[in-house]
Amino acid sequence: VGCKPNDVDVSISVFTQLALEENGRVDVQWAWLDDTPLPRQQV
Repeated sequence: VGCKPNDVDVSISVFTQLALEENGRVDVQWAWLDDTPLPRQQV
């Protein structure tokens, strides 16, 4: 099947949490997280 432009490619284990694998491609809504934590600085 493959990805089209603007598709989000996920692993099978993630996909099967959203839909049945045989669906092949599903519509989902997603958004970037606000206030993404920054990595801790090493001292």
